Parts: sequence; C-alpha cells; structure tokens
Amino acid sequence: MKLPTPIKIGTQYWDVHERARKSDAALLEDSYGYTIDKDNQIVIDKDLPLSRKRTTLFHELLHAIRFTYAQIVPGKGTSFEDWEHYFIAHYDETVVTVLRENPDLVAYLLHDDA
Repeated sequence: MKLPTPIKIGTQYWDVHERARKSDAALLEDSYGYTIDKDNQIVIDKDLPLSRKRTTLFHELLHAIRFTYAQIVPGKGTSFEDWEHYFIAHYDETVVTVLRENPDLVAYLLHDDA
C-alpha cells in the first residue's frame, strides 16, 4: 500500500517522503523518521518494515499536529495532572479531525498485510 501524501492537518498540508537511511544523515542516527515543521514535511525511512512505517508515520503525525496547532505550552511548575490534561486535550479533537479529513491515511494506517 502506498504512503499517503499530502496529509491535511488543520489548514496545512504536510508532504510525506520516504528516504533511504544511507542517503539521509538524520535517518542514520537510528531514527525511523522525522518531521520538519518549517517545510511541512514528514520523512520516513523507506527501508523499514511496513508495520514499522505505519507506526512511525503515526508518531510523526503527532509531531505535525503539535507543530500545526500548539502555540502555547504549560509553564514551569505545572502539575503532572495539568500537563497530562493539556496533552490529551490537545490531541483528542485534532487527531479525530486529521483522521476524518484523510481517509487514505486511515486506510494506510489500519491496513493489515498479514
């Protein structure tokens, strides 16, 4: 199954790229993928097993959602409970919206190759 791109997050469109570990210094550092917020890009190691690509893409999507929506973070001295609720509230609405607006992404993430 083909990696979905672009992915709509709020008003932004994020491109997803697969790159070879040997030709990308950021992937050489034992990273499965990364997100470049200023360019709206998600990069995934193309040599990963498909199941790992899916979870890596989801992980990088959470970064992209945070880059798109997060303007303020709780300050120093914030309790764990407040931090926890901040992040849960940050992702509950946004993740559902991203999944709803990107049916090809949902199909990719949930596809079972077994």
